[in-house]
Amino acid sequence: MPDRQITNPQGAFGLPNTDSPAAMVVAEVVNNSGGTLLPGDVVVMTDVNGLLVTTTTTAVDMQVKGVVLPVDRSLRVVGAAETYAAGAVMPVCIFGNARINIGANTVAAGGNLATATVAKTAATPAAAGSVGALQLTIGGFIAVAQESQAAKDANNCIRAHIGKM
Repeated sequence: MPDRQITNPQGAFGLPNTDSPAAMVVAEVVNNSGGTLLPGDVVVMTDVNGLLVTTTTTAVDMQVKGVVLPVDRSLRVVGAAETYAAGAVMPVCIFGNARINIGANTVAAGGNLATATVAKTAATPAAAGSVGALQLTIGGFIAVAQESQAAKDANNCIRAHIGKM
């Protein structure tokens, strides 16, 4: 009798670079940062409706919204040529797999990511020394890294599962 195997219909199991666009939750928002944003940049909300976003230099910012996406969400790499000027409407991934800017930060695969002290980037926050300190970080996490910083591209982006935690 042959060994039983679980079939893999249409390659459903595995880790692609990004989910299909249909598997993402995307918000169309306005760049209110006063500067240019690239796909992969981490943004935070600046209004109660969540329609205006900017960058932050606050570690574990509770207002974190998501990650800027390229217009063509099927792209496997983030290109530096696609930018969003101040005032531009842009897509932001708030749930799903996308590339996230980690800058020069050290990130382990499987690590939780939050906003960093460098604008537009995500980092693994420092360990909380107490339950109270940990409670203060809840709601400030934005992603789980799917790969380490060793795999980052030319724009310092890695694959991550985006979802506010």
